[in-house]
Amino acid sequence: MAALNRGARGLTLIELVLALGLFALLTVGVVQLIDGSLTVIDRAGTERELMLAEGSALEWLEADFASLAGGDAADLVAGWLRMDVDGDGIAGRTVPLVRLVRRASPRDLERLGGLESVVDTDNPDLDARRLLERVGRAPLVEVLYGLQPSLTGKPSEGAAGRRGDLQLVRAERLEQGPGRSFFDVPLAKAGTLLEDVLLSGEGDVLAERVLRFEVQFAGELTSLERGWNPGTQLGESLRQWDARGLSRVDPELSDWNARSAALPATPGPPVLPRRVRIELELEPERVHRRRPRLAESAEIDAERLRFGRAERLPEAGTALLIGEEWVELLGAADDEGWAAVARAQRGTQRTLLRFGTPVQWGSPAVREVRLATAREEWRR
Repeated sequence: MAALNRGARGLTLIELVLALGLFALLTVGVVQLIDGSLTVIDRAGTERELMLAEGSALEWLEADFASLAGGDAADLVAGWLRMDVDGDGIAGRTVPLVRLVRRASPRDLERLGGLESVVDTDNPDLDARRLLERVGRAPLVEVLYGLQPSLTGKPSEGAAGRRGDLQLVRAERLEQGPGRSFFDVPLAKAGTLLEDVLLSGEGDVLAERVLRFEVQFAGELTSLERGWNPGTQLGESLRQWDARGLSRVDPELSDWNARSAALPATPGPPVLPRRVRIELELEPERVHRRRPRLAESAEIDAERLRFGRAERLPEAGTALLIGEEWVELLGAADDEGWAAVARAQRGTQRTLLRFGTPVQWGSPAVREVRLATAREEWRR
């Protein structure tokens, strides 16, 4: 009987504690593995969403420029103005506003409700889309691109904006002549124009958390053998464009609006570029959620900055947006968070960088569009 009891005895307290400890370690390991897998999946999902948003915005831009109207109907105005994004009362961020005229496709007319404008009065039963393809007399569509703060505010020159990220807005309308044209609004009133098109339903947000949106143009005299080098001299690429020479790009709003020697100085027939370079940079969700911040304020002449959570900074050579100034990270931060930077990059000015300002960065995406209006581009 005693032997039977010895064979049926249970676990001792020590054995039970050890078993529970091993089970707990195993559970923690499994939870960490699952959590890590979910984090990777979530990160991949957000990065994929960013790429899709970025790609969609670039596809809209590429399609609009590729469909520019030629001849006497052509028009393209691109200029720059300063916007107050960080709410300090100083318009220090340079952003573009692009307006163009393109030929409408059957899909454009269906979306904008303009199919009735091409109906054949002699044969009203003929499908309007087939008629458009047959006769080729497509109505014109005006398209507008600009940046607008995600939060409510007026980004026009001299007006204080609200703290918030920028969003890329695209608006379109069938050409209706003077009084109902995007081109009627002065460049300085770009903020009001963007607000109006969003409220009217003519505008859509193509991308959120936009860090940078730039457009450059190559004219007939622009040399691209050494890349895109913006300037105002012959052979250099252009940051601004006024197809009709009507002085619609105000140089007082930004140095980037300085007139180029490659463009006509007086009104005349429309002149279009032969190539367009589009650059768009968005902030990834993972950066947005885990933004480092400045751990100390920095004077205008400071060449080293102190970052909080410096381990979250990207690799050296990355361009960082701090407030309204772009800087380049020159090396890894030390144990106290100090890192060397190159100030006033990407055409921005040195500013007083305040304690707690978030640090943003992304990966720029670039598209180049050859315009069919330039005969030499057909041969390339």
